[in-house]
Amino acid sequence: MYRKQACAVISRGIAKGRGKNHLSWVDLAALVFLLWAAVAGYLEGLQRSLQRLGLTMGALLPAYLFYKPLLLFLNQEWQAEEMFVGWYLPRAHNVLAAAQQKGPFLPPLAGSVMRFLSPEATVLPVSAGELPLLWGKLLLQFFAYLLFVLLFTAFFRLLLSLRGKGKIVKNLTEKDRLWGLFAGSAYGLFLLALISAFLDSLSLLFASRFWEDDFYGTYLVKTAAYLLGKIFGG
Repeated sequence: MYRKQACAVISRGIAKGRGKNHLSWVDLAALVFLLWAAVAGYLEGLQRSLQRLGLTMGALLPAYLFYKPLLLFLNQEWQAEEMFVGWYLPRAHNVLAAAQQKGPFLPPLAGSVMRFLSPEATVLPVSAGELPLLWGKLLLQFFAYLLFVLLFTAFFRLLLSLRGKGKIVKNLTEKDRLWGLFAGSAYGLFLLALISAFLDSLSLLFASRFWEDDFYGTYLVKTAAYLLGKIFGG
């Protein structure tokens, strides 16, 4: 049901002229970022590039295992969910009014992660009156999960550097550099997918979304949707 609603969001964008694939400044910025990642991979070689990619993707699982206990602790000590939802509800009503949707929906990119984090909350039908409360809970889980992904990535890199395995490899062969270029490009694509999901989640926070015309319908969003669907099963 939510997958259909996510498609409805994209269809709404097509109707407004922003669902058609087009090369915008967002795609150009993504290409620059991807080029930077590819060049970094070429200069550092295959080993370092695979370390970057592996550590970041490897942080997805421990982040999933630890973000729920943290939220439980914060809810017990400081009622974090109640505070966040209370802060969010007025904004959610504005978003719901601006979206002009008659049913529940999730953002097309961030929704893949949200369904992975809380499948039980995204399969049951929800009325329009209950939707802002659901959005608030899912957003809090989404932001907590991304925060833990960043923390575990930094932690793993620190461990790697302390063990002396994160040093730059010298005397790289051309073959090693070329493979590093591909690994660096994969790392850049993965980061772009996560960044796109974060930007997509902001559509549930702000009624005025000035970036939508340049963001949705781009090749970046299409690629990110494919990658996130493969990773999180959306």
